[in-house]
Amino acid sequence: MWFRNLLVYRLTQNVALDAETLEAALAAKPARPCASQELSTYG
Repeated sequence: MWFRNLLVYRLTQNVALDAETLEAALAAKPARPCASQELSTYG
């Protein structure tokens, strides 16, 4: 199986994230479906 729109990032610095901080950051931008005039959304 090949990925069609895979984006891979390499972090060059150590990022200190704990589970609570990551969960709060993800909750700030929830995924949502595209509206009728949108081609794509990020979340």
